[in-house]
Amino acid sequence: MEKVKEAASIFADDAKLMDLTPEEMHEASEKATSAERDANDAIAEVRKFVSARQMEAKGKDACVEVNGDLIKFQTRISAAANEISLQRKLMSSVEQRLSVKRLVDEAENKIKSVEDKVTTATDAVAALPDIFTDLSTMPDPTAKDPDTAVKDAESAVQEATIALRTMRHTLDSQSRSQGFAKDAMAKLDPRLRKAQDRLDAGAASLKERADKMLVRGLLQEVQIKIADCEASLQKAISIEPQTEGDSELATKALQDFEKAIQATQHLASSSKTMISMKKLSVKRLSESTRTATSEALTKMAGTVDEVAKKATEMRGRFMEMKKKASVKSKVPKKS
Repeated sequence: MEKVKEAASIFADDAKLMDLTPEEMHEASEKATSAERDANDAIAEVRKFVSARQMEAKGKDACVEVNGDLIKFQTRISAAANEISLQRKLMSSVEQRLSVKRLVDEAENKIKSVEDKVTTATDAVAALPDIFTDLSTMPDPTAKDPDTAVKDAESAVQEATIALRTMRHTLDSQSRSQGFAKDAMAKLDPRLRKAQDRLDAGAASLKERADKMLVRGLLQEVQIKIADCEASLQKAISIEPQTEGDSELATKALQDFEKAIQATQHLASSSKTMISMKKLSVKRLSESTRTATSEALTKMAGTVDEVAKKATEMRGRFMEMKKKASVKSKVPKKS
């Protein structure tokens, strides 16, 4: 019986059992089965022997002390048989526990796959350029657009999110089981939580960078509009007539000047409208990004206001020129 217990002891420790290879587990099972067979043969032999002695002791000259000892022997034999029966049950559960081991191994492989996907996603986010960190500085319109890298990172984060969600469902389902399976699955939970925390941090960083990309594109668009506005102003300044006259050439110069002023005022007006719309579009961003972007747009609006102010001053000069030209045209020419 003790040899059976020793041979079967490996099956009593789930942790040690799960560390065995299938070959080692098969060898241990064969050893325990052989020990059980020898123990059962020994029990059958000793039980037969003790029973025969009990039959002999039932004679007229029976000794009470001997009968008592024989009964004790039978009790020891029964206890040994019961212990072997318990060990047999322990060994018979090996297949069931092997099934649990396969389940746990599969879960660990899935966890490893999930962790790899999370690493891929977080590495993709970390590799993104830290674009437009200082929102008070105008973006470089010639800078390379990292849209593709961001889309790849978003795809990796989404894939990792789905894998984590699926694995979480698996662990939650298995945690409702009993015994070793429940304990083994519970040990995997911290790894899944750690992976979730890493992915959450990566997703937050990705959103921040995506917001900056949005702001970068938004400010580039406004910057281009303001550049057109300033170019129009410079054109109007460059063609502003420096002398009055009522000649056809002077009249044409005034007309071109007026058109340039109108174009500049129109661009200034549309630029203000664009800036107002952009301020509304960034309201969904984080507070820090929204504040910085609003400040950059306000600064741009100040540039537009300066352009509009100069255009208004030019219109005032134009009206004076036009008035003087009109007066001159009414003065009779000397014969």
